[in-house]
Amino acid sequence: MACVAGTDPCPTGTIYVPCGPFVMGSDPGEGDSDEEPEHVFDLSAYCLDAAEVTNREYASCVSAGGCTMPGVVSSDTRATYDGNPTYDAFPVIHVSWFQADACCDWVGKRLPTEAEWEKTARGGCELRAPAGCGPEDETRYPWGEAELDCTLANFVGCVGDVDRGAARPAGDGAYGAHDLVGNVQEWVGDRYLGTAYDACRSTVCVDPTGPAMTTEKVFRGGHWGSVPEEVHAANRFRQAPGFYDDRTGLRCAVSFAE
Repeated sequence: MACVAGTDPCPTGTIYVPCGPFVMGSDPGEGDSDEEPEHVFDLSAYCLDAAEVTNREYASCVSAGGCTMPGVVSSDTRATYDGNPTYDAFPVIHVSWFQADACCDWVGKRLPTEAEWEKTARGGCELRAPAGCGPEDETRYPWGEAELDCTLANFVGCVGDVDRGAARPAGDGAYGAHDLVGNVQEWVGDRYLGTAYDACRSTVCVDPTGPAMTTEKVFRGGHWGSVPEEVHAANRFRQAPGFYDDRTGLRCAVSFAE
């Protein structure tokens, strides 16, 4: 894929991720078997929401008729969460894949692909190494290899529920996205297949969008109740697209031509 460096064309509230290759997945022993094999994807440039979609943003979609109400109005520790102005800046939860997809569509965006999500969460070698990206430049966490703790992500034992954007931890990704691991897990556009990475085992795949004929959808990043082993950036999760709970939200992406 020809990759031409471009200027940042992203709309307000999103971050720019340049085109180019990145290493996705895990070697044996680094994660679950559905993260294998480690392989190279080549992606076009895109924009991604810097933060998870909030209750306020989702409520605007509901008011305009573009979205339906979240399935439940509470969070794990708050009897009224959705619709309570105190939590307007907190991530929306209790939304299914269908609702997440509709929300992104309403604002003229889309759900990111699984590859886009992971590149944002563990890529950025072209920013750290101007001479080029090597075969092992991927990182375990958005912030690098520093050990996971509550100053970097909201996971089990930290806040104890969904956290507010204004109080987010310091573990931003290389491109400037917040809360890519922990807080709420995020729906992506792809269908799930445990062996999806096999197709790119011996070749560089370009702009993958996942398998075409499976029923479950993927979400990424872990959540406020995740154990540390579930929070690394390559970890994959899946559920039926109608699933929702108080640990699952979304962020949206934008495609463009450089």
